[in-house]
Amino acid sequence: MSLPTVTGPARVFSGLLRLPPWPFRARRPEADGVLDRIGRSLVAMSAAHAGATSAGAFRLLTWPGSDLPELNYAMPVRAARDWDRAVDQLADAFAAADRAPRVEVIVEVWPAADAALRRRGWAMTGEAPVMALEPDGFRPAPPVDGIAERWLDGGDPEGRLDDFLDLQSTAFGFSTDRLGRHRIVDLRQELSSGSMATLAMIEQGRILAAASLLGTPPLGELVGVAVRPEARGRGCGARACSVVLDRFLHQGGRLVWLVAEAPAIRLYEGLGFVRVGTHRSYAPD
Repeated sequence: MSLPTVTGPARVFSGLLRLPPWPFRARRPEADGVLDRIGRSLVAMSAAHAGATSAGAFRLLTWPGSDLPELNYAMPVRAARDWDRAVDQLADAFAAADRAPRVEVIVEVWPAADAALRRRGWAMTGEAPVMALEPDGFRPAPPVDGIAERWLDGGDPEGRLDDFLDLQSTAFGFSTDRLGRHRIVDLRQELSSGSMATLAMIEQGRILAAASLLGTPPLGELVGVAVRPEARGRGCGARACSVVLDRFLHQGGRLVWLVAEAPAIRLYEGLGFVRVGTHRSYAPD
């Protein structure tokens, strides 16, 4: 729902599992099928999370060794008869897990949960468009002169993986220490598992930009799109995304989705992504 922000590290250590029965219908007819598929993937991803705990209609996802809010959150996963009560029970689950309460929700997928969070006094801490791309809409970005393109893997030297995490911390505003002392081991495992593909744009041995894709065809999530401040405006971010998307679509991918932060919306639109929904995050007021 996941390194910080849903386009960053919160998605980098996640995977997809089989899809469970689905209890809703999206409200916007033109986006109904896309949102249905995205919603299923989120529920499946949360089920595969190593720190997943059932909390009634929600699933609480915690990251051992890290209190970073973006890595510790909850999301709705099933219908509730009484959403207000479900929200109150969720607050108790966060207290038991010794984590600050935080919820992520796609409004069109879970409108009742979204309304209940507001009724129970939770404050909206973020809102961003959900965007999706299908193969016939993809518009590739050109290579960037002087920049090498390299896929990261679990066998890369620690210095390169540290450089990648440093890029993420710079782009998303967090300390790498807050990812926990096993952050390099966790990253190696995710890269080696095949559930995440990461493309780095490298100049003079330093990673200037990167993009990751979670999941396996036919559906994936674009996450962790980051560009160092000094490299902005050169097309590195768009190119990193383009290479990741191109490989995924050639492997049989039929849909890629993301949650877009405002500064990056035009980048994603340039690649062919279109808006299909609204993502919100909440915390108690």
